[in-house]
Order: sequence, then structure tokens, then C-alpha cells
Amino acid sequence: MKKFFIFIIIVVTTIYLIYNRNQCKYLGCIDFTGIKEYKIKDIYRDEKNLYSALYIRSDNLLRVEMKSDASREESDRNIESRTTTIKSQFENSRSPYPGEISDEIKCDDKFKPIYRDGYVIAYLNSRLTYGACSEEGNAYRSLLTWQYCDKQKKLYQLEFIYPKDKFHEDRLEITCLD
Repeated sequence: MKKFFIFIIIVVTTIYLIYNRNQCKYLGCIDFTGIKEYKIKDIYRDEKNLYSALYIRSDNLLRVEMKSDASREESDRNIESRTTTIKSQFENSRSPYPGEISDEIKCDDKFKPIYRDGYVIAYLNSRLTYGACSEEGNAYRSLLTWQYCDKQKKLYQLEFIYPKDKFHEDRLEITCLD
């Protein structure tokens, strides 16, 4: 009888640990309007401290990157680095072949990202990358935002991607489910 109780305790403990370990997997630890409508399209990375994937909901996409075991300071640096990387793609640069047409390569302000408090609005090409500076080159618009969850020690980078003609700047209220 004693062995049976020990066995039951081990099984219950194992189930509890597995449940708690997987409880906050993927998007399960945050909430925003419509989150349950997104379905996984592609998982890019699924490692111990890094998860990145592409989700789909009708005709819009959600690109997610989640970093675990991240401090607030590390997360702030990560956000600053990502924002700086995006900005650098749209800075004017010298033409490799200066001449009569132009000495400089530059992007029209219309296609440059817009930086707001806590998020970035930008155009993306058909391969979901930044940098196209023409109407024909841009297929999507995105709203890139971040959410740091203190209790989870996780940084979520969420990029809501819409066909450019269906984009709307409604920033969702994202909450941590601690």
C-alpha cells in the first residue's frame, strides 16, 4: 500500500510539472483580442529560450518571437537593437555608381517606417522583409510591438501583418497571463 501511495505521488508530481512547464508555451501566456483565431503556419525556431513562428488568421499574419529568461534590461536592449536595425535600412546612402541621375540612394518618406511609443508601422515586401521603397515592391504593412512579462521573464515581439490595402493602426491591448 505504501508503494502505491508513493507511486501516485510521483505520477501526480510529474503531471503537475509537465502541465506547468507547458502551460506557458507559445502564445499561451499572453492575451489580446482575437488571439485564439490565429493558427500556426510555420515554426521557425522552438528552442529552450527562443521561439519564433508565423501564425495566420484569414488574410493577415502574426509573426512572433518569444525570448525566455530575459531580464527587463536585456529586453529593452533587444527592442532598441531591433528598432535601430529597421531604421538603418531606410537611411540615405551614397550610390555605388554616382552620376547624372543620383549620387544618393534614398527612400521616399511615404515608405519609411513610422515610430510610435511602443510600436513601429512599416511596409513589407512579398517575402515579409523591410526595405522596399516602391508601391509595387510593398505587399504588406505591419504593426510591430513588444510585450515584456515580468513574472514570466519573457519578451514577446509581435508583428501583426496585413495586406497593405487592409491595414489599420488599431494597436491591440496585450496582457500577460501570469
